[in-house]
Amino acid sequence: KSIQMLGWTFFVISFFEIAYFTLLPDVHPNPHPFPILLPSTAMALTFGLFHLIYAIAVKVTEAKQAPEPGSP
Repeated sequence: KSIQMLGWTFFVISFFEIAYFTLLPDVHPNPHPFPILLPSTAMALTFGLFHLIYAIAVKVTEAKQAPEPGSP
């Protein structure tokens, strides 16, 4: 179930990134000097950030669900 949530998060954020970077170019008050790097940077930040958050969430959840030592 958590992997589905991660997938939907990627989908929704990607949709908004595409809209922001391509469909609404006039909303940028100061155009980026390297426009080709902007989508790559956004993808790297979201992809990396979401995976880090997911890894932490899984680790915390596993720690809570782990049986205590000595329990049957």
